Amino acid sequence: MKRRYINIDSLRFIASLGIVMVHVLKNIDFYDMPSQGVYGYIYALFLMRMEKFVSLFFLISGFSISCGYYHRVKDGNISMNDFFSKRYRRILPLFAAIVLVEAGYLFVTHNLETIGIVFESMADLTLVYSFLPASSISIVGVGWALDVIFAFYIIYPFIVFCTWTKKRGWISLFVAVFLSYSARTYFANAGSITNCNIAMWAQYFIAGVVIYLYIDQIGAWIDKSKLLSLGVFAFGFFLAFFVSMDSIFLENVKNLLSWSIVLISALGQDWSMSNTRIVKLCSQYSFDIYLLHMMVLRLLQKCHLVFYNGILGGVAYTAMIYLFALLIAYLFSLVLKRMSPMRKRST
Repeated sequence: MKRRYINIDSLRFIASLGIVMVHVLKNIDFYDMPSQGVYGYIYALFLMRMEKFVSLFFLISGFSISCGYYHRVKDGNISMNDFFSKRYRRILPLFAAIVLVEAGYLFVTHNLETIGIVFESMADLTLVYSFLPASSISIVGVGWALDVIFAFYIIYPFIVFCTWTKKRGWISLFVAVFLSYSARTYFANAGSITNCNIAMWAQYFIAGVVIYLYIDQIGAWIDKSKLLSLGVFAFGFFLAFFVSMDSIFLENVKNLLSWSIVLISALGQDWSMSNTRIVKLCSQYSFDIYLLHMMVLRLLQKCHLVFYNGILGGVAYTAMIYLFALLIAYLFSLVLKRMSPMRKRST
């Protein structure tokens, strides 16, 4: 029986919470935010840089999909129809609902031309936005990360080919690092970087696959002590946020290395927080929360439910948005479960 690495639930929870907080801080002008001292240091180098957690999501996706499908794809024991049908069923319903709500809002307020609404909605709903030559999108702007992940699913059989052996895996990882660097520098359009381009992020997905290839060796080492696991996590976390490199290339490599260390730390003994119900629930709906949180934030702003008093206000507002997004995701999943038997009976 395959082991379930429940510490990854903690990583998903931390990543989703961090992304919600940084978007709250960047979209709301909280007064009395500290600019000096310890709080100022944490605010500048940690809180305002938590968008980095998106990269961790990508790394986890590469590892997690490999746990379930790497050998099945490699051995030819999987139907591509089943593989992609499962991906669409898991991802599309909630995302489609969010797209339709935002498209309707933009249409009513005329913040986007009708032709733009049609084109952007189609790009979103097909989940192939990352294959288009675009640098931004108005409808569900945070959805770019979902499209990058789905692009990875589309090319996953090719990734399996590229990582057929461990040697191939390392070669592919090095190539992906240089492709990411070239995308950020040489191929950047007048200095503008297209975040949704799969070449920018392929290194994280491939790193997740390479870590999976060494899962037995990593497990035998990191599983020796929970203290070792937590120490490795702290080191990777510190490296990600509090160490900066002067060059784009070295910073890119440092980010990849730091998140890989964090993922490796989660493959050891179970952490106490990973066994809690709230962490498991938040992990299950972590990406749903990611997709919903900006819509919830805008809604609360429209209702003037904003707290403007420094760090405490930022924390309270983050918690409010996170819990609202979690509640919506949970209720939506219940509706889908209720509808599923109805569809079966109708067919």
